[in-house]
Amino acid sequence: MRSLAEEFTRRGHEVKIVAPGPVVQPETEERYEIIPLGRYKQIGFSATRFEITLARRGAVREVAQRLRDWGADIVHFHTMWTPLMPLQLFSCWQGATVSTFHDMPPDTLTGNSLRTLFKGMSWMLLSRLDGAITVSRAPAGHLRPGRHGVVPEIIPPTIDLAPFQLRQSDKGKPPGDEVRLLFVGRLEVRKGLPYLLDAWRLVDAARRRDSSLPKLHLTIAGYGKLSHEVHRMIDEVEPGTVELVDAMTRDAVSQRLRDADIFLATSPWGESFGLVLVEAMTSGAPVLAADNDGYSSVMTGRGTECLFEAGNAKSMAAAILDLAADPEKRARLRAWGLEHARQFDVREVAPRIEAVYARAIERHKVGGKAR
Repeated sequence: MRSLAEEFTRRGHEVKIVAPGPVVQPETEERYEIIPLGRYKQIGFSATRFEITLARRGAVREVAQRLRDWGADIVHFHTMWTPLMPLQLFSCWQGATVSTFHDMPPDTLTGNSLRTLFKGMSWMLLSRLDGAITVSRAPAGHLRPGRHGVVPEIIPPTIDLAPFQLRQSDKGKPPGDEVRLLFVGRLEVRKGLPYLLDAWRLVDAARRRDSSLPKLHLTIAGYGKLSHEVHRMIDEVEPGTVELVDAMTRDAVSQRLRDADIFLATSPWGESFGLVLVEAMTSGAPVLAADNDGYSSVMTGRGTECLFEAGNAKSMAAAILDLAADPEKRARLRAWGLEHARQFDVREVAPRIEAVYARAIERHKVGGKAR
């Protein structure tokens, strides 16, 4: 949302973001205001964490009136049915609306119940929205527009990829003897950490048996309740082949990605897209990714060579050893990724979202349904 706000201001629009507080105002030349509304609290659910939000009714009405006084032409909602603040504001807003849907419940009994709930809620919401976006075909599966609802358009999520692009000094960097692998994410089950640790044990065992395999080094960057599992694995494998670093700034992540020979995206489920894959490809790092629905929507064409079976440590280990031992394949995938990622940059995606806004505003003027 910050990247879109910055791009839309560059394109001559006025933008405000409404978000639960506390928030940090942006420090960019193209300044946009962030309006705090309500508070958020992190909770654990289905082996991950997410935020629930809530605002006072009076505060919601005040923000809605503030947007009307400002002259907002459209309000774009994200994570709309994640409790509860977005729905609170939606109920108070009478102007044109668009919503982006990108929730992907797990393939469990609880997740299947959520999908059923989402289908029912989407039928109601899509009949009242003026436009809708889904980030890939994956979350579109539990959206039901009905006869009178808007049909969601598939537009990928987007960020400003400029900070991740290769620098001139990186382009001629010779390959080293050691193949460097990088994982960035929360240290939790939903991000696939247990499968990564089991896969690395298999990789380590294979290297101990076969000295002709390339030397590998894995960096795990992130934080979470499974950090102790990482330390335990580090004690089990060949010394010096694995390091754990804390969650990093965007600049630090960008540099790590530029230095990596392989980027690992291991989430077994719950991904509707995969911006982290796009960041890695933009940085010149070939990607190995689990074949969940979201990552598969990014890794198309030649990228299908880089998919392994989600939640399968043996499949992941085999993919790691295969790509690590083939520098020519890594070079091909690197070139493909640099080209493939361009379509997801905010400068490419913003015009498509602008077009959705224009159609939604027109639909609302002609016959938008009152809330």
